[in-house]
Amino acid sequence: MWKVIIRVDASQDIGSGHVMRCLTLAHQLQNCGHQVKFICREADGDLENYIREQGFEVRLLPYIKSNIWEWMKENYKQDVNETTQLLKNEMIDLLIVDHYSIDEKWEKVLSKYVKKIMVIDDLANRRHHCDLLLDQNYYKNKEIRYQKYISNETIQCLGPNFMLVREEFYASYSTNQQPTIFIFFGSVDQTNETLKVLKALGKLQKKRFFHIITVVGSINPKRYEIEAYCQSLSSCEFHCQVDNMAELMAKAHFSITSGGTITWERAMMGLMGIVITVADNQIELTENLNEQQAICYLGESIQVSEEMIYNQVLEIFQKPNLLKTWQLNMNKIFNKEYVMKKPLLEKINEVMADVRY
Repeated sequence: MWKVIIRVDASQDIGSGHVMRCLTLAHQLQNCGHQVKFICREADGDLENYIREQGFEVRLLPYIKSNIWEWMKENYKQDVNETTQLLKNEMIDLLIVDHYSIDEKWEKVLSKYVKKIMVIDDLANRRHHCDLLLDQNYYKNKEIRYQKYISNETIQCLGPNFMLVREEFYASYSTNQQPTIFIFFGSVDQTNETLKVLKALGKLQKKRFFHIITVVGSINPKRYEIEAYCQSLSSCEFHCQVDNMAELMAKAHFSITSGGTITWERAMMGLMGIVITVADNQIELTENLNEQQAICYLGESIQVSEEMIYNQVLEIFQKPNLLKTWQLNMNKIFNKEYVMKKPLLEKINEVMADVRY
């Protein structure tokens, strides 16, 4: 049994994506008989309780009110000290880091307290000191993106065949007979894309019938307003902080979502559709997939209007072959059967092969 620590944060600024993909990996490791614990910074929207509800111990670093990513850039030494204080009395076999503000300076200090380090990243913009690096996203230059940021000895797991998705996305579900659109813009949705999309669809529902499934996170500050608007529409259901995302996706014929982790969950379900990016780190992946005609990228949130959404949804209704084209092209980008074999666990086992515990 390995002792595993996952260093990851969630907040109103960061959202929940990093924690959610780490929870997927945590469950996989736990199912293999390993002990997994989390270290998180206390913050507004930190998901501490949700992680505990998933069955994992959470060790909290002291609360900060400011943006965690910005704070970490200036105060990484404080984070290092506070983290090492939590680890100094035990030897950790594997430390997993999923954090845009952590780089080799932090990792080199922590390497004295752990046997191996794994990093989850998708920015390729800073150096890492790690034994294994995971970037599950699709990039045309994936083989060289991290060349100057890691050592030659670092094992790389690159591309969507190594994606971290919950096992619920492996299963088959029934689909609605009536035309259905699925909407999700992450746990926070700071730019309130959900309401923008709903208003566009509400106008279209006056001209043709279709059903809407709307999902928001519990830390979405507009969730009550969104719920009320859903109730005002002719055929729309509202869900908050669900644990059956795959089942809800399966009912839909196409989707309107943000980029990021949801991209691969949709891909596993064969749910194609429209993407509006809500964060800078979503843009490169989304542009690449759009270039491969595997999605329909409308643009960054600030650029996308209700009218654009209305027109694009209407076009999909009028040209259903668009969805088939996106599906065929997405299937060229990853192998669902290979993903279901959880190849990342094999790579972690390879890294941990010489660890005595």
